[in-house]
Amino acid sequence: MVEVIVIAEGQTEEQFIKRLIAPALRYLRIYIKPQLLNTSKDSKGGAISFDRLKFNARNTLRNKPEVFLSTFLDLYGLATDFPKFEEAKQIMDIYARTACLEEYLHGALIDQIGCQSDRFLPHIQPYEYEGLLFSDVEAMIGVEPSWIKSLSVLNKVRSEFETPEHTAFSTSKSYLVVGMIAQVIRLT
Repeated sequence: MVEVIVIAEGQTEEQFIKRLIAPALRYLRIYIKPQLLNTSKDSKGGAISFDRLKFNARNTLRNKPEVFLSTFLDLYGLATDFPKFEEAKQIMDIYARTACLEEYLHGALIDQIGCQSDRFLPHIQPYEYEGLLFSDVEAMIGVEPSWIKSLSVLNKVRSEFETPEHTAFSTSKSYLVVGMIAQVIRLT
């Protein structure tokens, strides 16, 4: 059995891990558990600074020596205090930038925490997660069949944006989209 804790950026990513990723890996005896970080006394998720991530990663890896740790962070929401953030911004290719940030994040956490390097597997999502949900609504329903009852809502949201990636770029609309996704997830 392998246990992996994934520090997720927000509730949408948390539900994606719980409902889609974890069940898909369970038969391999890989148990994925999302974890949202406290952002205030009463709130969790979002606003993940490097210091907050480092603190939680250190505690998780020290308190659970058999566990692996990963992240599910959004490239565009990444805090500017992440290792080599400014240098990585100069890299135009999104995949190279993401790989660079993951490499620096891995090195910085391993150096500062002092754990085995294979216990931390960083993942920075190069595209907005919400964009994935709307890239092919029919395919997503194929993965989560209970969402079929929300097909019209999902298609309506998708039709309001130029591309799936645009669903999360408008500040005011991104909250609407996340709210609609949360509503769809609650309906299932």
